[in-house]
Formats: sequence, structure tokens, C-alpha cells
Amino acid sequence: WAYQFYRPQNLLAATISLALAALSTIPIVAITYRASLPIFIALVPYQIWLVTASILSWGYYRRN
Repeated sequence: WAYQFYRPQNLLAATISLALAALSTIPIVAITYRASLPIFIALVPYQIWLVTASILSWGYYRRN
């Protein structure tokens, strides 16, 4: 997503990439919840960041 966002400034592609990353990490977070609570706790901020970055990227796309 970073390349799409900064180099060609394709905000739609960056938003889609971030959204796909956020969606694809949900199973990882769910699996680690059952396997290891400390790893789950470590992954939650990453998941929150992906969702937040997706929302921000969508906002940039809509405004430009």
C-alpha cells in the first residue's frame, strides 16, 4: 500500500490494499487468540492500525 500511496499516488489502490490487509489479518488474530494470549495482545494494535489506516486512506481518496 505504501508504494501505491506515495509513488504513483493511486489512493484507491492504496485503500484497497489496506482493506485487504486488514481483512486477511483477522484469521491470524483469531488463531493466535486460541494459541497464545500474549501474541494475540501484541497483534491487536496492528489490527487496529490497519483498520484506522484504511479509513484514513479512504478519506484521502474521497477528498481528492
